[in-house]
Formats: sequence, structure tokens, C-alpha cells
Amino acid sequence: MTPYQMAALGVAALVALVYAWPMIKELTPAVFFKHVLAVVAAVALVVAFIPQKTVIAPVERGKIATILQSASKQDRARVRAYYAAMGDVIHRDTGVITTVGRWRQANANALDLAFKGTDLPGKYPGLDAAIEEVLIKAIGKDDVAMTADKKAALAAALGEVADAAR
Repeated sequence: MTPYQMAALGVAALVALVYAWPMIKELTPAVFFKHVLAVVAAVALVVAFIPQKTVIAPVERGKIATILQSASKQDRARVRAYYAAMGDVIHRDTGVITTVGRWRQANANALDLAFKGTDLPGKYPGLDAAIEEVLIKAIGKDDVAMTADKKAALAAALGEVADAAR
């Protein structure tokens, strides 16, 4: 219970006591305590269902989101679509991407096909490095086997990049 809820409960109890005093002074002590217990139980039940205010910590904007903050809606949509699609490809892969090196080659080829000849490459300084940082954090730099855990981490990282481009 927050301090504000406790204060409100105290004020409500005081108002109820003042309002009900003419009736209370007529009661015998046994009847009085019986009613007080019922009121306390009812108040406790009501207080238990008062929604607590949830404090949400401010979300730190990632590098990618910060870089794309000034990007046009179309550019953000293109970046988001590409990385969401690559995340889907990795999620559904059944053995084509067997190593991190094969992933890097496939990604480089797909990037060329998706963005070469458009105005996007180099338009947002630092975007490529920020994306690469997220991907390296997920799967590393070494050309090792693409295990199920690495694929899951890569798919999550690609989703993170896509979400940052919203």
C-alpha cells in the first residue's frame, strides 16, 4: 500500500467515525467491537483490490534507434522489413546456415540485393557498425558452427534491430 493510499484510508476512517459517532456511542462494547472488526475486514478487502501504480523505468534508447531517430518513415520501414525478414529466415532455417561464416556471407549477399543501388547505404553514419555490434554480441565474430542456441540468439538480435527501426 502506498503512503497516499494509507493517508486516504485514514481520512476515510476519520470521516466515517465522525459521521457514525451518534450511533456508535449508543452501542455496547461487545456490539461495537463486532462492527469494528467487520468494517476493518471490509476496508482491508477493498484496499487489497486497489490497483498499485506501476513505475516503469525509462527505456534506454539503443544506438540503432538513436541513429534512425531522424530517418524517414520509409527508411525505417526498409531497415525494419529487411531485419525482420532475416530473423524469420534464420528462425525457419533447417540446415542451410551451418556456420557463422555462412551466415555472414548470406547476410552480405542479401544486404547487397536489398540495398545496393538505393540511397540507404552510408546515409546514416554509424548504423552499420551499431547493427554489427548487436549481431556480434549475439553470435560472436568467430566462424563456428551455427548451433540452435546461436540461431535463437541471432534471430532475437535481428528482431531487436528490426524493433529499433520502428
